[in-house]
Amino acid sequence: ASDKDSLKEASQESETDGEASKARAIAAFVTSAAFHSVMSLCVKLASGTFPTAQILWARYTVQMLVTSLMLWKKRPNLNLPRGLKILLLLRGLLGMSSQGCHMLSLKMLPLPDAVSLHTVYPVFTALLAPFTLGEPLSAAAVCAALCATVGCSFIAQGRLSRAPPKGQQVRLGMGIALLGALNASLTYLLVRKLMRKSERAIDPEVVVWSYSLTALCVLILALPLTASSFVWDASASAWLALISVGATSVIEQLLVTLGFRGLSATAGTLMLTLEAAFAFVFSALILKETPRLQTLLGAALVAAAVTVSTLRKPGCHPRYAAVKSDVEKSPAIQSESLELENCDERNTGPPCVKNGDH
Repeated sequence: ASDKDSLKEASQESETDGEASKARAIAAFVTSAAFHSVMSLCVKLASGTFPTAQILWARYTVQMLVTSLMLWKKRPNLNLPRGLKILLLLRGLLGMSSQGCHMLSLKMLPLPDAVSLHTVYPVFTALLAPFTLGEPLSAAAVCAALCATVGCSFIAQGRLSRAPPKGQQVRLGMGIALLGALNASLTYLLVRKLMRKSERAIDPEVVVWSYSLTALCVLILALPLTASSFVWDASASAWLALISVGATSVIEQLLVTLGFRGLSATAGTLMLTLEAAFAFVFSALILKETPRLQTLLGAALVAAAVTVSTLRKPGCHPRYAAVKSDVEKSPAIQSESLELENCDERNTGPPCVKNGDH
C-alpha cells in the first residue's frame, strides 16, 4: 500500500512539474518568436546598406561573443560524449544551410513564393518527429501544422514582391526553398533531441555557441568570395541595425533552444510560426505598411494553429520515466503500472512514457 501511495504522489508531483515546464517552454517560444521578428525587422533595415554576407557575419559574431562570455562565467562541463558533439555539428551545418537556401531562394523567387515554401517546415517536423524522436503523431498535430503553413502563406502573399521569374529559375528556386525548409525542420528535430530531459543535460548556451562557431567557419571559407562586397562607410543608424541583428538573434536562439526542453518538436515548431504574426504587427506599426485582408486572415490561421498545438494534451509525459525508475514494482501495483505505461493519446490518466518517447 505504501508503494502504491508513493507511486501516486510521485505521479502527481511529476504531472505538476510537467505542466510548469510546459508553461515555461510556451513562454520561451512566444518570446523567441517576437525576438525573431525584431531580428527580421533589423535585417530589413540593415539590408538597405549592407550585403547579406556581412549581415550574417554580424549575427554570428555577436552570438559567438555573447555565448562565449556566458560560458566563461558559467563554466559548464564541455567534455561531451562524441555522439553529442556530432549532433551539435550537424545542428550547426543544417542551420547554416537552411539560412543559405532561404536567402538564395529569395533572390530567385518572388518574396511571397519563397517565404510560403520555407514555412512548410512545421509540416516536415510533424511528419518526421514520430520516426526520428518517437513522439506521437496525431491528426490534430498534422492539421495544426498545415493550418499554420497556410496562414504563413497568406501573410507572405500580402507583401509586395518583385516580378516573378520564369522557366528553369522557378523550378530551381522552388527546389532550393523546399530544401531550406527541410533543413530547418531537421535542425529543430536535432535541437529537440539535444534538449530532451532524458538526454544528458546540456546548456542552451553550448548549443547556440556551437551553432555560431560552425556558421562562422562556413563564413570564413566563403570570405574570399564575399569580402569585396562589404560596406564600411555607413551611417550610425545602419550600424545600429546591423549590431541589433546579432543582439536579437542570440536572445532568440537561447530562448528557442530552452523551449525545446519542455515541448515536443512538432509543438515547438508550430509555436515558432507566431513570428509571422509578430512580423505583421511590426510591419504595420514601424514600417507603416498597410495590411491586406489576406494578411489578417493568415495571422488568424497562425493563431488558431498555435492555440490547437498548445492546448492539445500530449499522449505521454516523458518525466514519468524518472518516477518509474525510483519506485519498486511490487505485485500489488503491477496492474496499475502496466496501465500507466500503456496510456493512450487522450491522456486520461497519470502521465506515462511510451516506448521510444524518452
